[in-house]
Amino acid sequence: MTLIEKEFSGFIEELGCFAGLPSGLSPLFSILYIQPQEISMEELAQKSGYSLASVSLKVQQLVRLGLVIRRKRPGTNKVFLFVEKHLVEYSLGNLIDEKERLVASAKTRLPGLIERLSRQKLGQEEEMQLKNIRGYYRECLEMESLIKKLRIWLDELKGVL
Repeated sequence: MTLIEKEFSGFIEELGCFAGLPSGLSPLFSILYIQPQEISMEELAQKSGYSLASVSLKVQQLVRLGLVIRRKRPGTNKVFLFVEKHLVEYSLGNLIDEKERLVASAKTRLPGLIERLSRQKLGQEEEMQLKNIRGYYRECLEMESLIKKLRIWLDELKGVL
């Protein structure tokens, strides 16, 4: 690793801990992020000091997380790796996706739960709990409206970044 790669890797390692990125992935991500162009899997192994097998496994995780793009060049079996340099877009997109899954789950499951519980004979404490569940559901529906606005804003932001 070059001095720049080592320094940036340390920074990304710290951030990765806060963001929940498994520690072994941070060095590879940081090396790929600062590359001006795609690099081969072999070159990444050389720069990181990891074995090719280890790099391959870690890159699979990074690809699944949507952090790394994996490409094959025509006429070769070599795998090349690249990271899109749109951190804001990526981070907001992931946050929006996560909240969309939460809202979708709430819309699917909570109406039936609320209906079933509403038909039960409930004590005072349970009535309050059901009231809180209804409130949670209403907030999820409000979040859905906000998510739609955020999607539009993110699409507009893509043109600016």
